[in-house]
Amino acid sequence: MLREASPILCTKLYFPQVRSQLVLRPRLVAQLEQGLTRRLTLISASAGYGKTTLLSEWRMSRPDEPVAWLSLDSGDNDPARFLAYVTAALKTVLPDFTPVNQEDFFSPQPQDIKLALTNLINSITTGLARQQLRSLILVLEDYHVIESESVHTAVSFLLNHMPPEMHLIITTRIDPALPMHRLLAQDQVIKLGTSDLRFNQPEVASFMALVGGSELKTEDLSQLAERTEGWAVGLQLAALSLKDRRDIKGFFKAFSGNNRFVLGYLAEEVLSLLPDNTRSFLLETSIFERFNARLVEAVCPVRNASQMLVYLQEANLFLFALDETGEWYRYHRLFAEFLNHRLNQEQPDRLLELHRRAGEWFEQEGLAAESIGHYLAARAYESAAHLIEKVAWSMIMRGELTTLDGWLKQLPPAIFRASPSLCLYYAWKLYLRRHFGHHEEYLQIAEDAWRLQNNLVGLGEVFYLRSYFAHTQGNYRAAIDYAEQALALLPESDLANRGNANNALGWACLMNGEAARSQKAFSEGRAQCHRSGNLLGEQSCSYGLGDALEMQGRFREAKPLYEEALALLPDKPEFLAMIEIRLGQLYMEWNQLEKSSRYLAHLESLDEQGVDLTSLPGGYMFMAEMWWLRGDYSRAFEKLKKAQELARRANFSFQVDQIAAYEGWLWLNLGDTLQMNQWREEYFPNLEALVQKPPTYQEEAKYLTLCAILLIQKQVDKALQLLHLLEEVATRQGRTINLLQILTLTAITQQAAGNTVKALATLDKVLAASEPEGYRRLFLNRGAPMRELLQIALTRLPRYSTYIRSLLNDVYPDQILQKEKEVVPTSTAALQELPGELLTERELEVLRLLNSGASNQKIAETLVVAVSTVKKHLTRIFDKLEVTSRTEALARARKLGLL
Repeated sequence: MLREASPILCTKLYFPQVRSQLVLRPRLVAQLEQGLTRRLTLISASAGYGKTTLLSEWRMSRPDEPVAWLSLDSGDNDPARFLAYVTAALKTVLPDFTPVNQEDFFSPQPQDIKLALTNLINSITTGLARQQLRSLILVLEDYHVIESESVHTAVSFLLNHMPPEMHLIITTRIDPALPMHRLLAQDQVIKLGTSDLRFNQPEVASFMALVGGSELKTEDLSQLAERTEGWAVGLQLAALSLKDRRDIKGFFKAFSGNNRFVLGYLAEEVLSLLPDNTRSFLLETSIFERFNARLVEAVCPVRNASQMLVYLQEANLFLFALDETGEWYRYHRLFAEFLNHRLNQEQPDRLLELHRRAGEWFEQEGLAAESIGHYLAARAYESAAHLIEKVAWSMIMRGELTTLDGWLKQLPPAIFRASPSLCLYYAWKLYLRRHFGHHEEYLQIAEDAWRLQNNLVGLGEVFYLRSYFAHTQGNYRAAIDYAEQALALLPESDLANRGNANNALGWACLMNGEAARSQKAFSEGRAQCHRSGNLLGEQSCSYGLGDALEMQGRFREAKPLYEEALALLPDKPEFLAMIEIRLGQLYMEWNQLEKSSRYLAHLESLDEQGVDLTSLPGGYMFMAEMWWLRGDYSRAFEKLKKAQELARRANFSFQVDQIAAYEGWLWLNLGDTLQMNQWREEYFPNLEALVQKPPTYQEEAKYLTLCAILLIQKQVDKALQLLHLLEEVATRQGRTINLLQILTLTAITQQAAGNTVKALATLDKVLAASEPEGYRRLFLNRGAPMRELLQIALTRLPRYSTYIRSLLNDVYPDQILQKEKEVVPTSTAALQELPGELLTERELEVLRLLNSGASNQKIAETLVVAVSTVKKHLTRIFDKLEVTSRTEALARARKLGLL
């Protein structure tokens, strides 16, 4: 039976065996020993400088040291695969090591590998303590093959957070994209480079004596050391070329050029001197990353492959044993590349045939990833596609999107046209990577093929995947239609797919503002996913059902659903973060800011660690809200800006509008007239046109902010007109929480218009719905006007008196509202609190003009001074108030009572 796409290949974890002909290099071993007191030892040099051989010698001097070895290859650029192999390597030296299951680390979203590494590091710490180990060394060989930013970030995180007993050794041809400057500044890295690894003349003499070059004279050795620049592979190749050669002077005359050309020259010399059968063996086996005699005999085929491998190793023909039993081998990578290139030049058809046979062998062995790689190299695309179809879904669920993407990109268009399943997997890959634009052509191919086959299940999958795409791109009406088509096609017995389709319908209806319909879809999908064992779908439906209930104002029912969703798949990082945001916002609404701050702290820690939150702009918006409530306006705007960037990059149109609305609300609460006007002009340049049609749910948040600004600007009638439109839509769609937000603003607007009776009638509706759910920030966020209205309601609406008193006595963060009994500092008292020297009368005048929304030019005209003079005044004001911007200056001045 075919195993999963990426089983662990144990030979990547074997420490290279020490050669019998080894030149001891104690000067370098001493440097390695010294490096163990730091976090990182970096061995960085061009190919063939003896990096791995040096580690073999060092290992020989510390046979009992717990050293985990991982030989990297290009496939390890997939974050999921990299982490799986790191885990496997560590397990070789920590037998009781029990990290979290690899499948729990990943979800079908862009990967948060740092969260997985956090679990891994915690497990390492536990394992070290359990086995009472004082040290643990992890070696990453050939790190230069890593190009993935995600993997670089993961290794950086490991370096920063691994336990003090742990040490990392990296060998590479080029310096890695790691925080080397910081590590060097902290004296936490020791680096061995090309100059360190070069063989000096005594070491060259020792090496040549070992390989039979003892007849060389001192001047010959000196010339060899000079020409090779101490390059270990160059010395080895030179030794092979010098065997049985009489014209040593001629050899040194021809032996010139830099290392790249030397390799080609000497490889030619080596190949030309070998018997035909040995040369053929080298060329044909160069197609393998790793190989053993059984594989060679099946693919090449040759007889007595074991004997040939022993001969090649004894002849120092760049062959390395990968295990203690001498079963698995690999060539020096440069030598293998040369051989493979030569085989392609001389026998291109034979090269393709060998790859095809290798693909068949690995398929029979159940090693899908290796088989697919060889089939693709053989251009046996149908065979590769057949295997990819079998393993693609499990790879998607494990998060191995990089590997899958690499395979799919190599398949020609004709293969996709013949395989609707591959088209669907490719579309899934695009969706999960947030790469939109080309998905429809693949979904259309799949739809056309499955219509011809009358495959209703396949068609259903196409349509609910279309729904996900449409939802993500903000086309909610189309998303609903696609999900409904999927449900119409899928049989009732197909619980797994119907659960996914209902999940798609639920999210589409939710984002379209259809709360009750969304609740129904999520409820059905949740039950179907549970019965079919689809935990990921069940979690999404539970989370979505909580959102649908929250939209209907049923916060107390939503909370346990969010907690249930957390418990279903607690190690899926991006879902975990999304659900924690919701819980944090619930506690924020109940004004339980201490509990809400716990979720803020977790998100902040993820952000500081550099964890990928690109799919969570809402998380940064939550951070902005919390920092605003804490009075840190600068950080609030910083987080809001990040949220805007992510939402626009991912084309999350709904969140783009939500964030824009909140930005306007922040300017309003800061009292920044200039910014408020700019916001209004950007989003609502024509106020008269707004009343012509009711706003959509997506537009509602911005309309609500506009109405609040109109109230501040004394355009009460216009605000009430727009609020009535908003109320009609929210009522019709059953969105209670949004309706209450509209009604609270309506009430204080009616009070501002002098109609206290209407304001109290509106407030009555709000209080009736709010008291059972315990809403608090709904009122507190409306500031002093709402507090004044609640004071009136205390006697006029006595049935809510207990609730109203609790609201009036609640803690208003002083950055938003002062407590009722708190004395607002006078200007004189405030001036005494100013850091540094006092503001001058002219600086106070500039500050007041700034508060009115005047530009630098307008301030200059009013004060009859140059603009440069205004800028100097502003600089001094910023310095005295200890701020860096106009916004911060105004906020600080208000807090100190200067305005």
